[in-house]
Amino acid sequence: MGTASRQATPPLAAVAGGFLAGVAGTACMDTARYLMSLRAGAKESAAVWASDYAVLPEAGLYKPIWKYDALTLAGDLGSHLTNGAATGTAFWLLTRKAAALTRRG
Repeated sequence: MGTASRQATPPLAAVAGGFLAGVAGTACMDTARYLMSLRAGAKESAAVWASDYAVLPEAGLYKPIWKYDALTLAGDLGSHLTNGAATGTAFWLLTRKAAALTRRG
């Protein structure tokens, strides 16, 4: 019967493995936070778009929603979603910068 010999992991390999795991974990967390900010921005902008067509016709600034064709509504919604995505991205970047400044002391 043969026995398999196990060699100890060299210290440099252990440090490199820990470093890579930390980098991967940080990248995953940043991606998750970014996607949450992006999703929040999209929800906010869709709510603003819907409220625009509910409130602004009452103020005489827009026509009622049923008087617009689908292409116009889709373009308007797309503009609002783009604005929401940009706002979510800006918020994500600013909170990252603020967190980095706070950690520095």
